[in-house]
Amino acid sequence: LCTFLGSLLQNLALTRISDREVALLQSLCPVMTALFSFILLGEKLSAAGIAGAVIIIVCISASALIKDEGN
Repeated sequence: LCTFLGSLLQNLALTRISDREVALLQSLCPVMTALFSFILLGEKLSAAGIAGAVIIIVCISASALIKDEGN
């Protein structure tokens, strides 16, 4: 059921926003998973996990800014 709903919402999102924006949002999935596991389960990230999350957020932000400057 979760996979079905995820696929359904992804396809719905693609009809309303660009494929580039959907891809950038999906790139946040590992970061959001780590954040929710911290909030809900009290799990801790290692230094490598935190560094990876920071790298993902920086790259997504840079990509969004580069697109905005191009238009």
